[in-house]
Amino acid sequence: MLGGLVGGNASGDVSLNTVTIKANNSGRVDISNYVAGGVNQGIGDAGNNSVSISSSDTSEVNIQKYVLGGLVDASGSGSVHRNTVDISGSGKIASYVAGGVNKGSGKAASSENIVNISGFQSANPKVYSIEIGAYVLGGSIEGGVAGETNKNKVSITNSHVTQYIAGGYNQGAGQVSASENEVYLEGVSLIDPGVVDSRFVVGGLLSNSAGMGDANKNKVVLVESSFTGKYIAGGLSQGTGVVDGNEVTLVDAAVNGFVAGGLDWYGKNVTLTHNTVSVTGGSVVGRVAGARSFSGSDANFNSVYVQGAEIKAGGEYKGHVLGAPDFGS
Repeated sequence: MLGGLVGGNASGDVSLNTVTIKANNSGRVDISNYVAGGVNQGIGDAGNNSVSISSSDTSEVNIQKYVLGGLVDASGSGSVHRNTVDISGSGKIASYVAGGVNKGSGKAASSENIVNISGFQSANPKVYSIEIGAYVLGGSIEGGVAGETNKNKVSITNSHVTQYIAGGYNQGAGQVSASENEVYLEGVSLIDPGVVDSRFVVGGLLSNSAGMGDANKNKVVLVESSFTGKYIAGGLSQGTGVVDGNEVTLVDAAVNGFVAGGLDWYGKNVTLTHNTVSVTGGSVVGRVAGARSFSGSDANFNSVYVQGAEIKAGGEYKGHVLGAPDFGS
């Protein structure tokens, strides 16, 4: 289901398209394919497109593939910006949800995209009205091209997500950035057997070792949410650059994994500064660090604040609270 499409080898933007799906009381909507606001397979942008999916507490919407606001496909070239996905009520998305995805060639961008997912609060804390079968992204760049994934926002409440959540996910090489992205989770479950190593929550992520740029001023907040996985981080780089001013805030959350404001995940040359973690109530089974370098890079002026929370030993990362470790233990 598409709001707008520019086909391959054509020129033009895909903008201001809207897809609305609504299940009435006691009704059900099943879509066997994907849902997208705008897809550009040619030369041009995909911007300001929107998808709205809603249902009542007695109805549901089920999508058998993915949901995204805007896409520049692998055959295209352009920017993906200011696309929006809103999902509320009850239902299941079998695959992923993304505000904007850029798979195109040339210098790319996927910025200022928004994803809002809001389920109904259940009396049973283990029951969630919205199920996401894979991952949730605000904005992403794929295909190893240079570009920005900045100022994307993800907000999820009362839902279950199977894999990972990222505000800005940048797989690009060359000049890249993943800054000022935001992830807010309240009453969200990220607990499933068998996918722990591939599960994480991150504000801004630079995942290509050939990437050169910054992951700055990203924010991640978990409120009364549960997580078992690899890590929770504000900003993370696996390339070369600066990870600065990122924030992770946990409030009454139950976390099993590593928590850091800034992360150098075996990057080439990453400087970590002014990153923070705040833990109020709840528990963390694992290590908590203002910043963490796995490659021995510089880590300065990072901080951790803990109040009324329990930090326990367990898993690969023992129950430590550290400002900025850069050792491999």
